[in-house]
Amino acid sequence: MACEVLRHLSTASIVHLTCHGKQNLGNPLESASSLDNGGKLSVERIMQRDMRNAHLAFLCACETAMGEREVPDESMHLGAALLFAGFKGVVATMW
Repeated sequence: MACEVLRHLSTASIVHLTCHGKQNLGNPLESASSLDNGGKLSVERIMQRDMRNAHLAFLCACETAMGEREVPDESMHLGAALLFAGFKGVVATMW
């Protein structure tokens, strides 16, 4: 399922993810959105994609923009991963 979502991310201009998110403070690249089938859409896999059509991502999931309290400017989260991957704008949550 994650491969299918990644394939669609590469061609989408607008993405809306409504799922669970989990930030991994030990290895931020392993932070991920949980998919219906139990698969994970990780920051690392998202950042490897070319998103030429990417315009807006709306992440309605927990921990998609939390960052880390101790070093808030150095943390990579799901919202930032989509910005680095090429999305022009991202709406993410801090809960």
